[in-house]
Amino acid sequence: MDVTEADIADDVPSSSRQLSSWLRRTRQNKIRKVVREIYLRDDITPESFDGADQVLVLDTNIVLHQIDLIAEDECVNHVVVPYTVLQEVRHRNMGIYSRLRALCRVETGDAKEDEVAEAELNEEPAPPSSTAKRGVGDRERAKEAIASARNARKFYVFPNEFFRETYVERLPQESQNDRNDRAIRRVAHWYRRHIVGPEVLLLTDDKACKAKAVDDGLTALRAAEFIERMRPKFPEAGEKLALRDDEDAEKPATATPRGGAQKRKSLINSTDGSVYPAHLKGSEVEQGLKERRLFQGLLRMHMNTCMHGTVTCAGSEEIEVSGRLALNRAIDGDVVVVEKLEDVEALERADKRLRREVADGDFGVTEKAPSTTDTIKETTMGTTSSDRPKGRVVGILKRNWREYCGTLRPLHAERRREAGPEVYNKSDRVFIPTDARLPNIMIQTRHSANLENKRIVVNLDGWDRFSHYPSGHWTKILGDVGDRNVESMVILHEHGVITREFSEAVYRCLPPAHWQPGPEDLKGRKDLRGICICSVDPPGCKDIDDAVSCEPLPNGNFRVGVHIADVTHFVHPDTAIDREAAERCTTAARWKRVRSEGCSFPNRNHGGALLGRSPYL
Repeated sequence: MDVTEADIADDVPSSSRQLSSWLRRTRQNKIRKVVREIYLRDDITPESFDGADQVLVLDTNIVLHQIDLIAEDECVNHVVVPYTVLQEVRHRNMGIYSRLRALCRVETGDAKEDEVAEAELNEEPAPPSSTAKRGVGDRERAKEAIASARNARKFYVFPNEFFRETYVERLPQESQNDRNDRAIRRVAHWYRRHIVGPEVLLLTDDKACKAKAVDDGLTALRAAEFIERMRPKFPEAGEKLALRDDEDAEKPATATPRGGAQKRKSLINSTDGSVYPAHLKGSEVEQGLKERRLFQGLLRMHMNTCMHGTVTCAGSEEIEVSGRLALNRAIDGDVVVVEKLEDVEALERADKRLRREVADGDFGVTEKAPSTTDTIKETTMGTTSSDRPKGRVVGILKRNWREYCGTLRPLHAERRREAGPEVYNKSDRVFIPTDARLPNIMIQTRHSANLENKRIVVNLDGWDRFSHYPSGHWTKILGDVGDRNVESMVILHEHGVITREFSEAVYRCLPPAHWQPGPEDLKGRKDLRGICICSVDPPGCKDIDDAVSCEPLPNGNFRVGVHIADVTHFVHPDTAIDREAAERCTTAARWKRVRSEGCSFPNRNHGGALLGRSPYL
């Protein structure tokens, strides 16, 4: 019988001490050799998985692209997160890493025990000590705390990089990505051999990794396949599934672009039914940039339109890009590669054909002539264009996608009757972003009726060349359209203003409520507590940091003092409150409401004296 990865007992390191080394280039352009020493453990046993029908082992690409599904869908439970995946996600996206760690976080109710348990999942094992006994140290108590305080949906971090039976060495000529994929498959094999009852499933959207897993006898599923499998038990499964599109996937010539009519001729003389031209390959882009045939820059759309933009290239050169075909699926903020155009009229005619031939009324476009508003916008953009060179996007180097707020386009009456609240079939809806510089986004949802007239948040998933619109999925409902508080939340969200409450770690950095300045605090300051000083901040304000005073002088004049609180006196470097202030560092003021976002002291009914260096500060 051929030896496969399933026979993991044949490839177990004989020593508990492993050394690995690699070369790294420093910022000073020097080569440094890095040596890493790892001590492997033998005392790890699988979780019990009581009541589980299946155990899910996550791959890195699943976490990076399907974090909303993993975090919020009820069908995803009893999940094993290999330490390899945790570290890969940490290096590639800190936001997703934080969400994944929150899913795996242990909460026992004791702050000290929680910190120890948290450290257990983050730090590497220390070398074994001759005086320490297994099972009696802090790390062993942390393991017991982890085992007894799991979250409700059962997410586990498996330390495969520090366990002898699952440790994987990198082979000669093997890439780091292939080695990590092999390590993740090794975890699935180990769980398959050591747990009885639940079926072990490897979730991966990597075609090569899935093929190797299937060849080795593992059950490997893509995210979409897993959702279809769980749908009989969870009818609403997959609501947050990200629709991933493969740019290089072969599609038939009769393929129907999403968001359009069932039959339409090619708009760019393509033979595969694509709507947009394919982007250039990386080697072609690199060669074109060297030869100065192509230009790299940041795309910024013009105000109130997603059809016209300007690419600012190196040397402050600007190239105008206008029309759907010229933009070629690039959106505001993307780093793109453009080429200059000599014949602009041909592309403009094709672009007008593209807008007219989309004949699906449910997607907000018809075969009718453009409206007066659209005509005025196009005319205005055409007359205000300068003598800048014209160009088209031939590649996208970096996407600038984020979460977008907006609402769904209302359904036609016929489709509204079909899509009732009790129907669980997914329906395609058009999401209209609040920011007019962004194109409409196609989403699929089973809660079409519940999302009507709501402000929602949508994430972009992809935009292949066979689709008129980018695809995405909704993640959050903010509230009703027109509600003042909801519209304020939309404004804050669109401008990246942090609205979350301060964490307990930040509040622990505050002085006690009965704090009074001592002799050390008064050094270098003038004590003004004998003067009547009153705050000018309104009732309910969270940042009480401004005050005034007024004193009569012997000559009959008055001295007015303006006092600003020295909140940095309580902020020590690299503390939780310091990091929070560095992330927020602004105050957002709104009509009928002022919200402190971290430029001053968090207030939890703390008292204290106002300290200033002079009566005029």
